Amino acid sequence: MQLLPVQFDREHLVQCLLSEDFMKRPLPTPENFLICAAVSWVAVSFIGALLADAGIYGAKIITEAMAFLLMVALFPEEPRRPWSVTVLVVALTVAAAFFAVWLIVYALPDAKRLSFPDPQRLKRIDIVAGFIGAAVVSPLFEEKLARHLALRGIEGVTPSWLSRLVSPRVLAILIVSTIFALAHSDMAIPAFAFSLTLSWLALKHEFGLSQRALLHGIYNAALLSWVLTYGFGAYAG
Repeated sequence: MQLLPVQFDREHLVQCLLSEDFMKRPLPTPENFLICAAVSWVAVSFIGALLADAGIYGAKIITEAMAFLLMVALFPEEPRRPWSVTVLVVALTVAAAFFAVWLIVYALPDAKRLSFPDPQRLKRIDIVAGFIGAAVVSPLFEEKLARHLALRGIEGVTPSWLSRLVSPRVLAILIVSTIFALAHSDMAIPAFAFSLTLSWLALKHEFGLSQRALLHGIYNAALLSWVLTYGFGAYAG
């Protein structure tokens, strides 16, 4: 049997790639939310490890930023209440409250046993990168993945028989917060409580991505500042 030669039509290929059907975003269904969240989490862990092993500076920041942009491109819409003075005050108050609890319950009792960074080894680029990662990139990535895609995905796929026993919203908050705590095992208890609060703000009060990320970023920045300044100077030298 003689095979017919295959003709490559570049213009047709370009038209297919640019067509609405090809470029169409996936439907914003709970199942797609969960798939995107799971793939993003695994990809960030795997690719981040590869980049770190290759000696690329800021591997975690790079991979989380890329995953965040991809998640936003696929699922840009989520419920969000308008910005207001009340929203800003709540975000600042919650961040300050959690930092105060962390400081009193965890940091101060163990401060003398903590390994503060050596000031002679601190480089400006490391400090800047640390704050960009902890206060900007990670909060955006984690809020999009955990408190949007995973949270609303789990809530939406809860089977009817289970929803008669426990509220899908409560179940989603507990599962997401447990996973979040396990991912932050060095401070699992405060991480669990922090995720419970953010999840409640997201579902009950419709705090949007930027609003949750602001709260999350302020909290992370406060923790990092305390460590980098040796307990705000109390343990220096």
